[in-house]
Amino acid sequence: MMVHSQLLIIGYGNQLRGDDAAGVEAAQRIADQNWPDTNVVIQQQLTPEISEQISHAKTVVFLDASASPELTSTRVEAIEPGASDALPTHLGDPRSLLALTQILYDQSPPAWLITIPARNFDFGAPISDITKQGIEMALREVKKLQKENEPKNNN
Repeated sequence: MMVHSQLLIIGYGNQLRGDDAAGVEAAQRIADQNWPDTNVVIQQQLTPEISEQISHAKTVVFLDASASPELTSTRVEAIEPGASDALPTHLGDPRSLLALTQILYDQSPPAWLITIPARNFDFGAPISDITKQGIEMALREVKKLQKENEPKNNN
């Protein structure tokens, strides 16, 4: 049975490659706090199967690490479904996954990409200080989005 949620958090990355685990770490911390009306998905990579869960969410937040040297602080951006010429077996981009969800389920919930700065992708490396700070900032940003998407009480 599919879980419906106000907020779907999708954290992804490779936990064996240092800072690449940032999205997974942030998502796991949210899952451990058991936020109401929130469903958390943790993946090594984005796959088409996640599109069904996206179709049942009111809002989606993707959490990922970025090796871009220009990214020195966590970035939050609203994203839209991206154009997709084919339906690949592995989707590395949240926009493509949103486009697939729109094609398959005729649903396109509001979505956000929170990108965490990352510098060290060595196997077995600990998470760097800049990435630890980025995870903390990402958690604060997700909490803001969660509060904005709480069901309104009409009493």
